[in-house]
Amino acid sequence: MTTEEFRQICDLANDRNEKKQAWLRQLLVIASAALTALVAFRSGDHSVGMSLWSLRIGWVALGLGILLGAFSLHGEVWIAHELTRRVLEQAKSRSVTGATGISPVGANLPARYRAAEGGFCGCLILAVLALVTHAVLS
Repeated sequence: MTTEEFRQICDLANDRNEKKQAWLRQLLVIASAALTALVAFRSGDHSVGMSLWSLRIGWVALGLGILLGAFSLHGEVWIAHELTRRVLEQAKSRSVTGATGISPVGANLPARYRAAEGGFCGCLILAVLALVTHAVLS
């Protein structure tokens, strides 16, 4: 692998990660704004029965989604830390063994961050469905 190929792979991986994290941030901002607006306008003051329950489910799903989204974004910090740690380990081992050359260093997100991301998206979908149900029944 040439140095140019290595740099190209790293740039592509960084670009992919940046776009994914930007998308998650946007979803988190939208969910936070929606929950804030719902609470501020005290939606559902006159709701009863299924309409009230769907509104409450929507609030809980948005709140839980915000927490899961924030946790999944912490994965970005974890990846940066893990890559730095691995590059340092590789540099130390190269200095001890006298090896030359560059080898790719990567890190996969732990299952807890992937699960949080899936839960985040699931909560947002549930919130939208519950709020649409509330709107239809009100």
